[in-house]
Amino acid sequence: MLSANGLIQRKTNIMTMDLRTTASSWDVAASAYEKFSEDFADALYHCVQRLNPSQGETLLDVATGTGWTARLAAARGANVTGSDFSDGQIAAAREVAERHGSKITFEVGDVHCLPYPDGSFDAVMSTFGVIFAGQPEIAANELARVCRPGGRLALVVWAVDSTIAALANEVFVKFSPLQPDPAPPSPFAWGCEARMMQLLEKNFELKFEHACTMLRAPDGESVWRLWNESHGLTITRMKALSAQAQVEFRDAFVKFHERYRTDVGIAMPRDYIIAIGVRP
Repeated sequence: MLSANGLIQRKTNIMTMDLRTTASSWDVAASAYEKFSEDFADALYHCVQRLNPSQGETLLDVATGTGWTARLAAARGANVTGSDFSDGQIAAAREVAERHGSKITFEVGDVHCLPYPDGSFDAVMSTFGVIFAGQPEIAANELARVCRPGGRLALVVWAVDSTIAALANEVFVKFSPLQPDPAPPSPFAWGCEARMMQLLEKNFELKFEHACTMLRAPDGESVWRLWNESHGLTITRMKALSAQAQVEFRDAFVKFHERYRTDVGIAMPRDYIIAIGVRP
C-alpha cells in the first residue's frame, strides 16, 4: 500500500508532463461544459449502468469535467470522488452538484499521479476523459493502482473510426495553431480493443461493448455554437487563430456536420466503446 509519505515521494519522482497549458484550455469553458456533456449523456448513463455501482461503494471518476457521470453514480448510492486536472471544471462540478443536491467530493488531480493510496476505490471510471492523458501507459497504471483487488473499471472512449475522430482529423488538425514536438498522443488511439488491451490487460480482466450516441441538431451552425461556447479546446483554438483562419475553421466545422443533414435536421452517429474490467 502507498502511504501518505509515499504519495509525496511519488509526486516528486514520477515523470509527468506539464499540464498547465492543457488544463487552462478546459478551464475556459468551466460550467458551460455541462451543456456540452448533455449532448452525449446517453453514453454516460450507459457507462454507469454497466459499472453498476451499489450503495456505499467508493468510486473514483477520473477526468470528471463538470461531474455529470459522477452525479449519476452518486444517485445510485455510491460514495463518489471526482478528479480533474482543470481547476475551472472542478469548481463548476462543485457548483452543479450543490444545485442537484449531490454529495460528491471533487478534487483537482493529475491522472498521471492520482493523489490516492493503492486500492482506495471499489470502482474507477472515466467517460471520454482519460483518453486525453499525455502519457497513456502511466495513466492506465494509475487507474489500476487506485482500484482495489476485485474492484471494477469502466471506460468510455470514442471509437478510432468514429465521426468524432474524423472531425478531429479532417477539421481540427488543419486548424491547429501550434504543433508541439513531439506531438501528444491522439485521444482516439484508445478507441480500439487492441490498444485498450495493451494498456489495461495486465491489470484487468476486460470485456468490451460497442455502442453509438446520436447527435441531433437543427443544423451544422447549431452544433458549431454548442462547441464554440462550451468546449474548451474549441474555444482556445479559436482564440489562437487569425481572423481569417477563424472563419475558415468555423466553415469547415459546419460543412462537416452538414454531411449528416436529414429532412428534419442533423443526425450524426458517434460510435464509442465501453471497456469493463475487473481487477484480479
